[in-house]
Amino acid sequence: KGFVINFNRSLDFKFSQYKHNRDRLIKDFEFFEKQDYEFFQISNREGMSLSAKYLKTNQSNKIAIFFHGYRSSAKSDFSCMLPFYIKMGFNILFVDQRCHGKSEGKVITFGIKEQNDCEDWINFINQRFENPKIVLVGMSMGASTVLLASGRQLKNVKAVIADCGYSCPYSIIKNTIKTICLPVHPTIDFINFYFRIFTKTDLKNNKVTDKLKVSKIPTLFIHGKPDKFVPAFMSEENYNAKQGEKEILLIDNAGHAGCYLTDTKAYEEKVIKFLDNKL
Repeated sequence: KGFVINFNRSLDFKFSQYKHNRDRLIKDFEFFEKQDYEFFQISNREGMSLSAKYLKTNQSNKIAIFFHGYRSSAKSDFSCMLPFYIKMGFNILFVDQRCHGKSEGKVITFGIKEQNDCEDWINFINQRFENPKIVLVGMSMGASTVLLASGRQLKNVKAVIADCGYSCPYSIIKNTIKTICLPVHPTIDFINFYFRIFTKTDLKNNKVTDKLKVSKIPTLFIHGKPDKFVPAFMSEENYNAKQGEKEILLIDNAGHAGCYLTDTKAYEEKVIKFLDNKL
């Protein structure tokens, strides 16, 4: 219990959802913390300072850029799969999304403006490293962030792996309102009104599916079938909207952000096969 309290809220969530994996999670977090990270910092197009941890694992030019979920962290979302990506020969960049960790920001925009930050990090990597081969990996809101960005011309991005992403910010907020037993209207209308005032954009007009219709980057969608927080049908909507090369993996018995923990073998085999010949 004391161990859980010492971590942030997202780690409490991770433990509460995957109690049977508690010992494994503790080891994963400890391994994550022991790595020799270099801290990178950029100023995004809005002038915010954004931070990330960079882990150089070998001399290859393969770089996986990880984007965590809403009110979460790289430690919570990606500790369990860090050894896997190291084994595949990736250098690692763990991004603190705006308003999280050491990154600045006042409003989380559910991927709408975070997609700009994603592109800014990609540009930074392209400037710092010679001919990098980039894979974008996102979890939950981070998945939708990279999917929104994938509709752009992203230099040296070879693939996207989107784990339990939603298909529209408006839709996922609406779904969350239902799960906490509040009236959808006027709650969602008030939220969107507030959102338009403080972000100068709209939750309804930024569908992930619209960006995927023009995306040319090979994309792997992963989702837990019984996910109650972000329903699996949203990844299916994203998959159906995506043009070009795409694959989808739906995991039985996996709750939100728990596909890798639930069926590590199927997850790893799918990712390895998907990335084959792309790097």
